[in-house]
Amino acid sequence: MRPIELSIKGLHSFREKQTINFSDLCKGGVFGIFGPTGSGKSSLLDAMTLALYGKVERAPNNTHGIINQAEDEMFVSFTFELGQQENASKYMIERTYKRSGEHHVKTAVSRLHHLTGNREILADKTVEVNKQVEDMLGLSIEDFTRAVVLPQGKFSEFLKLRGNDRRQMLQRIFHLEKYGDDLIKKVKTNLQNATHEKERIESEQQGLGEASKEAIETAEKQVKYWNHKLEEWITEKEEVDKRAEQAKQLKNWQEEWEDAQQNLQKLEEQQTQIEKYKTFLTNSDQAESLLPFGEAYLQSQQEKDTWLKKDKEARAALENLELKEEEITSRYNQFIKDKQAIDKKLSEQKQTIDKAEEIEQEMTTEVKEKSDLDAALEKITEKADYYKNEEEKIQQNLEKYNQAVKDFQEELAVLNKETENKYTIFQAKEDKQSITYLQNQLAQRKQEVNEAARKLSHVQEQKKNIEKELNTEHENTKNRFQQVMYWYNKSAEDKEWLETSMNVLQQWSNTYAEKQEQIKHQEMALHLASQLQADQPCPVCGALNHPAPQLDHDVGNTENISNEKQAMDNWIEHLKKFEFEVSQREWKLQHLSNLLTETMKETVLSTDRETTIEFTYKTISKSNDWENIIKDQLKQWKVEEQTIENLHRHIEKEKQQYQQKQEEYKDIAHQYETAYANYSEKSDQHAQLEKEVKEAMEQWKRSYPRFHFDTLEEEYKNLQAKDEKKEKLQTRIDQGYAHIQKLQSELEQWVHQRHNIMIEQTQVRAQTEQLHSRLNIKKQQLDAMLEGYSLSQLKKEVQAEESTWSASEEKIAHETDQIKRQKQEAKNTQSVASHSLQEASKRLEDSKEKWYKQLQNLENMEIDPSALRQDILTNEQKQQFGDEIQQHEKEQNKWQSTKDNLEYKMADRQISEEEWTQIEQRKSEIHDSVDEAREKRGAAVESLQEMQKKQERYQALEQKRKKWEKTYNQYQKLDNVFRGRGFVEFLAEEQLVQVSRTASERLHGLTKGRYAIEVDSQGGFIVRDDAMVV
Repeated sequence: MRPIELSIKGLHSFREKQTINFSDLCKGGVFGIFGPTGSGKSSLLDAMTLALYGKVERAPNNTHGIINQAEDEMFVSFTFELGQQENASKYMIERTYKRSGEHHVKTAVSRLHHLTGNREILADKTVEVNKQVEDMLGLSIEDFTRAVVLPQGKFSEFLKLRGNDRRQMLQRIFHLEKYGDDLIKKVKTNLQNATHEKERIESEQQGLGEASKEAIETAEKQVKYWNHKLEEWITEKEEVDKRAEQAKQLKNWQEEWEDAQQNLQKLEEQQTQIEKYKTFLTNSDQAESLLPFGEAYLQSQQEKDTWLKKDKEARAALENLELKEEEITSRYNQFIKDKQAIDKKLSEQKQTIDKAEEIEQEMTTEVKEKSDLDAALEKITEKADYYKNEEEKIQQNLEKYNQAVKDFQEELAVLNKETENKYTIFQAKEDKQSITYLQNQLAQRKQEVNEAARKLSHVQEQKKNIEKELNTEHENTKNRFQQVMYWYNKSAEDKEWLETSMNVLQQWSNTYAEKQEQIKHQEMALHLASQLQADQPCPVCGALNHPAPQLDHDVGNTENISNEKQAMDNWIEHLKKFEFEVSQREWKLQHLSNLLTETMKETVLSTDRETTIEFTYKTISKSNDWENIIKDQLKQWKVEEQTIENLHRHIEKEKQQYQQKQEEYKDIAHQYETAYANYSEKSDQHAQLEKEVKEAMEQWKRSYPRFHFDTLEEEYKNLQAKDEKKEKLQTRIDQGYAHIQKLQSELEQWVHQRHNIMIEQTQVRAQTEQLHSRLNIKKQQLDAMLEGYSLSQLKKEVQAEESTWSASEEKIAHETDQIKRQKQEAKNTQSVASHSLQEASKRLEDSKEKWYKQLQNLENMEIDPSALRQDILTNEQKQQFGDEIQQHEKEQNKWQSTKDNLEYKMADRQISEEEWTQIEQRKSEIHDSVDEAREKRGAAVESLQEMQKKQERYQALEQKRKKWEKTYNQYQKLDNVFRGRGFVEFLAEEQLVQVSRTASERLHGLTKGRYAIEVDSQGGFIVRDDAMVV
C-alpha cells in the first residue's frame, strides 16, 4: 500500500481542514514529521487507521472523544494505491462522524471509491467498507498498527511478538490463512463430522437388533401357520354366523308378536275415550248450524238497547248547549263598549313615544361620537406614556451595557493568562484515553476469564452427572440381563418338558392305534367266520372243518378306543403349537440377550449361564390327572408370556435411554475440551494485556509528571470550561458594542415621536368638551316628556295593554263559534239516534222470528242462544279429535295385521332363552378365535416385515459406514500432517527472511552501508551495526 493523500477536519487538534500530499513528501524516499507535544503528529496516524478501519486504536471504545471539543462534526479522507506499477489500482476512503454526546460519535458517511479507470463506489456502508479494506490489505487493524503504521509504544510490541500472535500476524501479512488456521480448522471440523457420522451409523446398526437369515425363516413359518389356522376358523365362523342369524330372526319375530299383542290390549282400553270424542263432534256440528241465527237475535237486542240510551243522552246535551249560548252573547256586547274607551287613550300615548324616539336617536348618535373621541384621547395618552417609559428604559440599558462590556474585557484578560499550557494537558488526555481503553479491555478480558471458568465448571459438573447416570444405567442393564437369562433357561426347560410330554402322549396314541388294528383284524376274522358254511373250504386256510364258530363283537369298546386316540392326537397337535410359541419365546429372549450384550459393550452371556436354576415340572402319566396338569402348565405359560413381553418393552426403552446418554456424554466431553481450551486462551490474553496496561501507566507518569492520572479529566474539563468561557466573553463583548449603538439610535426616534403625540392630545380634548354640553340639553327635554318612565318601559306597557284587549276579543269570539258548532252537532246526533232506534226495533222482531223457527225444526225449544259457542269446537280441537279417532282405528288394523303376519311366518316355531344363549356363546367363541388368529398373524407379518426392513437398513448403513470410515482415515492423516501448525510457520518464516533481506538492503543503502537487519534463531529482528565489526 502506498499513501497518496490524507485530508483531516475536526479530528483531535485539527479544527480546520488540512491536506497532506504524500506523493510530494515521498520523492526523497524518506521524510519525517516533527513538532512539539500535542501538535498532532500521532493524530495523522489516527486519521489513517480511522479512514481504513473506522477505528482509532488508542481512543476509548475506538471512537470516543476523537472529535475536537469545539466541533460537532469530523471528516477524514485517505487516498492510497495497491499493486505493482503496471497493475496498480487507486482507492479513496471517506468517513464523516457527528457528535452524539459529550464523548460519543456516530457515523454519518462511510464510502469506498475505486479511482482507476471508470470511477465507481465499491461500498457505502460501514460494515461493507471495513470488510473490503481488510480483504484488500490482508491485515486486521491490530496487524496494521504493528507492521505498517506503528503508533507510540507499538514498535516494541511488534518486535516482541512470539508464539500464536506472531504466527497469526505473519499469516495475514503474507496471506497464508488458507494454509494455516483456516485449513486446520476445516480439517478438524471435517474430521469431527466424519467421527460423529461414523459413530452415529454404528450406533444405529447396533440398535437394529437381530435380523439374521434364520430369524427371518422362523418368522415366515409362523406367518404360514397362522394363515392356515385363520382359514379354518373363518370357515367355521361363517357356518355359525348363518345359524345365529336364523335364530336371531325367529327371536325377533317372537318379540314383535308379543309387542303387537300388548298394543292391541292398550287400544281396547282407549275405546271409551274415542266414543266421547265422537259425541263432542256431533254437538259441535249442531251448534254451528244454529250459531248465525242465535247471534243475530242477540245482536239485534243489544243494538236496540244501545240506541235507546244514545237518544236520551243527545236530547239532554242539546238543552245544555242552548243555555250556554245565551250567556256568552251577553258577555260579548259588554266587552265591545269597554274596548272603544281604551283605544282612544292608547293613541295619545303612541304619539308621545314617537317624539321621544326621535330625540333619543339624536342623543345616541352624539354619544357614539363622544365615545369615539374619548377612546382616541385615551389611546393618545397611553401612547405618550409608553414613549416616555421607552426613553427611560433605553437610557438605563445604555448605562448597563457600557458597564458590562468593561467587566467582560477585564475577565477575558485574566483567562488568557490561565490557558497558556492547554496543548500539554490535551496530549496527556489523549494518552490517558489510550490507557483507559486498555484498562477497559483488561476488565473485559477478566469478565471473559470468569465466564470461561464458570462455563468450564458447569460443563465439568454436567460431565460428572452424565457419567454417574451411565454407571446407573449399566447396573440396570446387568440386572435386566439376569432376568432375561432366567426366562431363557426357563424356556429351554419348558421346551424339554413339552417334548417329553408329547413323546408320552404319542406312545399312548400308538398303543391305541395298535389296539384299533387288532380290533380291525378281529372284525375281519369275524366277518369271514360268519360266511363259513359246512363242508365248504375256508377262503383263508382251505380247511373243511371249522371248529371255532363266530363270536359276538363288543362295539362299545371300539368307540372308546377311537375317542381316546383322537383326544391324544388333539393334545399332541395343541402341544406342538405351544412348542412353536416356546421356540419363538426362546428366540425373543436370545434377541434381548444380544441387545443387552451390545448395550454393555462386554460379553456376560457365558458367565451368567454358569448359574444353575432348578425348575419343577409335573410328569404326566395315566395314574394322575394328566389333562389338568397340561392345562395348568399352558395357563401358566400364557401368564409368563405377558411378563416377558413387558420385560421386552422395558429393555427396548432402557436401551434407547442408555444410547441417548452415551451420545450426551460424547457431546459433553467435546464441550469440556472446548471450554478448557477457551479458558486457557482467555487466561493467557488477560495476563498479556495486564502487562501492557502496567507498562503504559509507567510511561504516562514519566511523560507527564506535573499531572495526576486520576484528576486529569477534572483539570482538562476546567481548561475546556475556561476556553468556552473565553469564547463566550469575546462574543458578548462584540455583541455589547453593537447593542449600545442600536440603543442610541432607538432613543432619538422615541423622543421625536413623543413630541408629535402631545400636540394631537390637546386637539382631541377640546372636541370632547363641546359634544358633552349638547348631550346634557337633549337629556333634559327627554326626561320632561317621559315623566319618570324610560322609553322602552312606556312602549312595553302600551303594547301589553293592546295585546291583552285583542286576546280577550279573540277568546270571546272563539267561545261563541264553538258553542254554535257544538249545538249543531248535538242536533245532528239526536236525529241519528232517534232514526237508528226505530231501525233496531224492526231488526229485533225479524231476528227473533227466525230464531224460534230454527228451534222448531230441531224440535228443541229450550236452547239458550248465548250458550251456543260453548259447544262449538275449535278447528284445532276438531282436527285433534278426528285425528285421534282415525289414528285409533288405523293402529287397531295395523297391529292386528302384524300379529296375523307374524303367526304365519313363525308357523308354530319358537326359540327359548337357553337355546339363544348357547348360540350366542358359540358365536362369540368362534369370533374371538378368528380375532386372535388375525392378531397373531398380523403380529407375525409385522415381525417379519420389521426384520426384513432392519436387514435392508443394516446393509445400507454398512455401505455408508465404510464410506465415512474411509473419509475419517483421510482426514486423520491430514490432521497429523498439520498438527502443531508447523507447516504454516515454516512458510511464514521463509517469507519473513525474504522480507528482512529486502529491508536490510534498503537500510544499508539509506545509512551508507552502516546498518543492516537480520532475523535471529528465535525469529526476532536484530539491527546490525557494521561499523562495529572489526
